[in-house]
Amino acid sequence: KLHDKKHASQTIDQLKSRLHVDVYSWKDLYPALVSALKLEKYAMFFILLLIVIIASMNIISLIFMYITKKNKDIALLLCFGMSPFKIKLIFIAISLLISFFATSTGLLTAYLLGKVIQKYPCISLPDDAYLLTHLPIQLDPLIFCVIFISSILITLLASIVSIRHMNDINIVQILKQE
Repeated sequence: KLHDKKHASQTIDQLKSRLHVDVYSWKDLYPALVSALKLEKYAMFFILLLIVIIASMNIISLIFMYITKKNKDIALLLCFGMSPFKIKLIFIAISLLISFFATSTGLLTAYLLGKVIQKYPCISLPDDAYLLTHLPIQLDPLIFCVIFISSILITLLASIVSIRHMNDINIVQILKQE
């Protein structure tokens, strides 16, 4: 068993040269399993991406409803001379704050759940398909960072889409109603 998996090919070459025998890694012996695991990784990333997109659609609707609810306040701020750009920045900050806390909570929950599954392997795998008996969990900080950044970026794009509705606000009509 290797401690550092980055040097697997070097270790195989060293064993071949020292022992003068054929040495194979499990990736060489089971290429179908490696490709299936890689496909599962891509499928899980796609599913997570769809979940984030659905959540960003909820943020779009939330910001859109919030802008609709705050039409009077927005009209007053515009009348007092606040620039539309600054008002849009306020709503972007609100959506990013919501996304930050939601994503952080989700990633923290995933990390804690992953640690529990690492310590107490409770999800068993079928013996005929896998060489492992239980589901392996790898908590890679890079994956957490990529998920966090992509979630924030998707939310930023979603909030920009919903804030474009502020251009349609008729200040005179809103202030006449009050």
